Amino acid sequence: MSNENKDSSLSAPSWKDQGYIPVRYLIVLMTHFGIFLSYWLRNNINFAIITMVSRSSNNSTNDSDVAQNPCGFNISEEAEADYEGEFHWDEWTQGLILGAFYWGYLWTQLPGGYLTEIIGGRYVFGGTILMQALVTLLIPLAANIGSVALIIARAMLGFFVGALYPSLNGFISCWAPPQERTMLITICHIGAPLSMLFLNPFLAFLIKGVGWEAAFYVPAAIAFVWCFIWFIVVSDSPHNHRWITNTEKDYIVSSMGETKLIKRPPVPWRALLTSLPFWSLVVTEFGNGWAVFLLLADLPLYMKDILGEDLSE
Repeated sequence: MSNENKDSSLSAPSWKDQGYIPVRYLIVLMTHFGIFLSYWLRNNINFAIITMVSRSSNNSTNDSDVAQNPCGFNISEEAEADYEGEFHWDEWTQGLILGAFYWGYLWTQLPGGYLTEIIGGRYVFGGTILMQALVTLLIPLAANIGSVALIIARAMLGFFVGALYPSLNGFISCWAPPQERTMLITICHIGAPLSMLFLNPFLAFLIKGVGWEAAFYVPAAIAFVWCFIWFIVVSDSPHNHRWITNTEKDYIVSSMGETKLIKRPPVPWRALLTSLPFWSLVVTEFGNGWAVFLLLADLPLYMKDILGEDLSE
């Protein structure tokens, strides 16, 4: 029987033998909330900018253009009052602020994976959330300094977030037995859509009750608490975790089989770049990312300016 078949036939020990709460599930849950917070920290400005910017700054969407009964209803006076922010940034500047995140995000995808191999996913994944929280905490200050400072802060935010997913893949592979890998990775990644689902209602509650600054201070504070717990609970592998039971550690290690250090094979760039399946994946991922990030960035402004919705309700 091959090692692969032998490993896949292993059954998980009982939860009692694993200390009632298996450490790998706790780590996956922490990773899930880390991704949840990461999406919150990177996308909160998409909603908050509605109340940060004066409505008079949006010249292309004034009452004479589209706000007068655009889709069968009008912007209420209360909604207009809620929309009178303190910053006078035109739509071009607002677009730069929202898009600056991706200027930094582009550059740390590949380095994030290599850095994970050197210092471990615990530090890279946790460090990205920590740096996101620090930059998010400074965004209200940057906004008051000026649009250029805010654009720089957003680019810095993207720079740190870029290493998040590359570190996740290498990190979880050390904790997820092959027979549980699909389930555990799914639990991690579902933090992103759940964050997008709950983000806007919660931000609306914060902004209406406290002010637009709370949309940055509150998630940053929560992220700091998460980081504190993360660096206590998480380790890079079962071998160096402080309180994992021997039963769970033996199960994870034996299910993965023996790992031998081998020289990494060269990347077949020519075969890769001439592969139709590869390019189909590139186009699919590009289209999916374009649609998702466009909606995240522009949907709140569209609902406010074009549809006339009172997003504070």
